[in-house]
Amino acid sequence: MVLLARKDEEGNTQTLYDHLHGAGRLASGFEDEFADISRTAAVLHDVGKVAQQFQTYLLSDDGHRGDVQHARQGAFVVNDFFESKGEIEEIAKEILELAISKHHGGLPDCIDESGNRAFLLGFTESDKSNEKYAYQEIKRGLNGLALDLQSNFRGSAEDIACFLKKIKSLGMSKDSIYFYLGLLVKLIYSRLVDADRTDAACFETRKQYRPNTVDWQNLISRLDKSMRSFDSSSEINRIRHQINEQCCLAGARETGIYRLSIPTGGGKTLASLNFALHHALKTGKHRIIYVIPYLSITTQTAKTFRDVLGLNADSDVLLEHYSTAGMQRSADVADNASSEFEDAGEHQRKLAAERWDNPIIVTTMVEFLETVMSARGTKLRKFHNMADSVIIFDEIQSLPMNTINLFNEIVSFLSKITNSTILLCSATQPLLEKTKRENLLLSEKPDLIAETESYEDKLRRTRIVASTENKSCDELGQIIYQQARKDGNCLAIVNLKKEAREIFQCLERLDVIMSLS
Repeated sequence: MVLLARKDEEGNTQTLYDHLHGAGRLASGFEDEFADISRTAAVLHDVGKVAQQFQTYLLSDDGHRGDVQHARQGAFVVNDFFESKGEIEEIAKEILELAISKHHGGLPDCIDESGNRAFLLGFTESDKSNEKYAYQEIKRGLNGLALDLQSNFRGSAEDIACFLKKIKSLGMSKDSIYFYLGLLVKLIYSRLVDADRTDAACFETRKQYRPNTVDWQNLISRLDKSMRSFDSSSEINRIRHQINEQCCLAGARETGIYRLSIPTGGGKTLASLNFALHHALKTGKHRIIYVIPYLSITTQTAKTFRDVLGLNADSDVLLEHYSTAGMQRSADVADNASSEFEDAGEHQRKLAAERWDNPIIVTTMVEFLETVMSARGTKLRKFHNMADSVIIFDEIQSLPMNTINLFNEIVSFLSKITNSTILLCSATQPLLEKTKRENLLLSEKPDLIAETESYEDKLRRTRIVASTENKSCDELGQIIYQQARKDGNCLAIVNLKKEAREIFQCLERLDVIMSLS
C-alpha cells in the first residue's frame, strides 16, 4: 500500500515518502550548521500519517482538518529509538521531541507554573498506547519509509556536541547558556516548519524549490555608480565620501558584532549598506537585514535603497516587512487589476514576509523581536533565515532599556552560533556591553571607524538654545508662525499629539487673520 501525505483540490496526491524526504533535504540544506538534527526533525515530523485512520481520512473527504492527530507520533519515535548515552543525546532528544510534536501551531511552555517539566514528561507508555495515536501501527510501518533513524540520530547528537563545545568556549554564564539552548530549539523548529510548508507548496504548485540568489558584486557596482553621481564639492559631502570608503574597507573584516558611530549628517544609511554589501560578498552571507526602530523612516530607507541600487518596486531583491508595507501597492492593484491578480500578488507578498528569503530585507525592531521571541510557527518560520546574514540595527540608541539583556543574548547567538554579522549603528552609541550579565559578545576591535570626533564639528548643522521661559501652545504657535514667515519654513517638535493639534489650530487661525489683513 502506498502511503500518502496530502491531496490537493484536484485530487492529486503526494506520497508520504516523498514529503518526508523532500522536507528532510530542505531542512538540512537551508544552512550548513545543524543540518543533521534539522533533517532528523523533518523526516520524522509526519510519520503519524502512516496510520490507517489518517489514510482513510485523507482519501474519503470526510471529517475535518485536525481530526486525526499525526504530529506527536514522530516525537514518540525519537523517545523510543534515540539511544541516550548522556547529556548530549538527552538534549538532542528533547529538541527533536519539541520541534516534531508541535510543528503545527507553536512551541509550548516546557515548565508549568509549579516548576514541573510538564511537556517533556508526556512520553510515557500510557501516552504511547492511547488509541488516537495508533502508535504501534505506525512503528510497524516505519520500515517502508527508509528513514535511516540511527544514522540521523548519530548526526543529531554530533550537532548538539558541536553546539555545546562552541558555547562553552565562549565563557558565558549559566543563564546565557540556557537562553542559547532555547534559541537553538527555535532555530531547529524554524527550519522544520519552513521545510514542511515549502515542500507542501512545491507539491501544490508543481514547482521545484529554488532559493533566492543574489549577485552582490552587481549590487556593489550599482551602489558605486550612484555614489559617484553625488556632488562632492562641499566639505560635508567629502566627509561622507571618506566615511563611505572606510566602511567599504571594513567589509573585509571577519564575521562578528561591530559598531558604526557616525555623527548625524554623515551618511550612515548608505555607509552601512556599503559595508554590508562588501562584507556579504567577502564572507558569503546570504542576505542583508536592515532593522529600524521607527516606521517613519522605514519606508524612506527602503526607497533610498531601491534608488541607489536601481531596483524597481516589483524587484524581489528587496523586501519591505513592517505594518504599513504594501498598503499603497495593494490599493493600486485593487483599483487597476482583477481580484484574481490582487489575491496572487498579496499571497506572494505575505509568503515573502513569512519566509525572509529575499537578499535584502528592511524591517522594524518590533518585527525582529517578535520573530525571535515568538512561539508561533508562522512567526518563527523565518528565524533560520537570519543565519549567515548581515544584520544592521539602525538608531540602536533607541532600544528600550528593559529589552537590552534580551537583545544582547539574541544578537550574540546570531553572531556566534549562526554565523551572522551584526552592525550596531548610531550617532551616540549606548553602552550595551556594560550590563551586569556582560552578554554582548562584541568583536575584538568592534568599531568600524575609529575617532569620529573630528567629524562632529564639521557635520554640525544645528544650534540648540534652551529657552528659560514657559510658553503656552498659542504663544509657541505665534513664534512658529513669525519664524516661518521670516525664513520660509520652521520645524517645531512637541511631546504630545494634543499639543501638536492645538499649535496647528493656532497656525490655521493666524493664517486666516493674516489673509484678511
